[in-house]
Amino acid sequence: MFLLVTLTRRAWIIPVGIMAAMAMGAAMGANDIANAFGTSVGAGVLTVRQACLIASIFDVIGALTLGTRVSKTIASKIIKVDIYEDEPGE
Repeated sequence: MFLLVTLTRRAWIIPVGIMAAMAMGAAMGANDIANAFGTSVGAGVLTVRQACLIASIFDVIGALTLGTRVSKTIASKIIKVDIYEDEPGE
């Protein structure tokens, strides 16, 4: 509570945004993992605990190794922003 009081009026957006991004990442990751490990758990090859452990290890490794490359692609190669006008409608 003290931390929120000491922040400026708009600085609360950063920690709230980080928490929201983490929650959405966990929700999307859980959906992807359910699709990937559903057959292994259903067949009895892995327990739910083992599947969660394996998934979390490889999710972290993937985020650490490929995260910057994905960010660079999103920032520069998806859309050419220079084709848009700075002042549309003039």
